[in-house]
Amino acid sequence: MNVKSKVQFFFLILIALFSCNHQKEKLGYQTTLDINKEYYVIYLAGQSNMAGLGNVSQLTDKTLPNNVSFFNYSTDTKLNSLPYNFGPEVGLAKKLNEKFPNLNFIFIKYAISGSSISEWLPNVESQIERNIDFGEIYLNFLKMSKSITDNYKTQNLAFIWMQGEADACYKNTSKSYETYLKSLIDRVRKDFNNDNLPFIFGKVNTEHKIFKFVPEIQQAQLHINSLITNTYLIDTDNLEKLNDNIHYSTQGQLDLGKAFGTTVNELIIQKTTDFIETNKD
Repeated sequence: MNVKSKVQFFFLILIALFSCNHQKEKLGYQTTLDINKEYYVIYLAGQSNMAGLGNVSQLTDKTLPNNVSFFNYSTDTKLNSLPYNFGPEVGLAKKLNEKFPNLNFIFIKYAISGSSISEWLPNVESQIERNIDFGEIYLNFLKMSKSITDNYKTQNLAFIWMQGEADACYKNTSKSYETYLKSLIDRVRKDFNNDNLPFIFGKVNTEHKIFKFVPEIQQAQLHINSLITNTYLIDTDNLEKLNDNIHYSTQGQLDLGKAFGTTVNELIIQKTTDFIETNKD
């Protein structure tokens, strides 16, 4: 078995192992929108730590706040859904609701476990060989997003990205990561008609020995964060992980979401301040 096959098999075993919960409970949330309301839209995308292996049955509150509508496409590496798991959306929703209970939010999440950043870029050939075709990930995400938000009063607030572990497995994918991450940010901002759309992304800090090029991914993330305006790199070093030292635990996912939420809250406050300053007499 070659290195690429070993990596793919490793991901399959992990996702299968941790997504099989003995107590199968689903996260509660609403998927209806009110044409009379105004919504802030937050996009969430990436691979397994965005899809999330948090265990819903371990949550005290298993329902998202009423001011959050959630649309979720999250899969394992075989494109199977993960109905009994959650990602950063739970902590994010709670953080936003604490600060802004009177605002309405739409979360649109599209995450495929094991996906490489090259597979998120249209017209870029995947740099990872695999036995399953993930399809046009980004274009499908874009189509899903527009189908949800069309005909409603929405304002794009932020794009949140948690990805890079897959690319930390190989030298060639780690070397191209910075270029591809910049391309993704440019593409997202172009397609959502906002050259300054905030791009929030979590630091990759996988510790398993199979991920040999984590330092290269981290360096790329740091460089992008310093190079491109309105990008926000979130420190993940102290987040609790499962025993695999790759995926965040239930508590780790809650804390990841809260960390994202703190940044989003600051963005909302800044938008409010800017609006007041612009409209002063």
